Amino acid sequence: MALKFKMNRKGWLAVFAGLLLFAACESDPVLTGDEVSYAGDIRPLIDQNCTFSGCHGAGSVQFELLTYNQVKLKAAAIRREVWELQNMPKDRTMSLEKREKFKDWVDAGAPNN
Repeated sequence: MALKFKMNRKGWLAVFAGLLLFAACESDPVLTGDEVSYAGDIRPLIDQNCTFSGCHGAGSVQFELLTYNQVKLKAAAIRREVWELQNMPKDRTMSLEKREKFKDWVDAGAPNN
């Protein structure tokens, strides 16, 4: 014996909305504790390697990297110089692990976290 199942328009909309909600929840990133933090990881690296006289400190003729907004505006260029070209910092003493933090932070959208 076959069962007949008929769903009205509201029923289909409810099913569709439920599927969308489920899909949205599935795409949320899982926080692992390994995320790169601007305040905890990136800002200290910039302070140690970039914001001294003659580089990207106060009054820099190139550009300053003193605030989050200044860093965010230059995030793609920083990633390129630090990770891809490895031209920065000028003394090239930054470890691969620290360089990777810049890459990961920019790849995550350069969040102010």
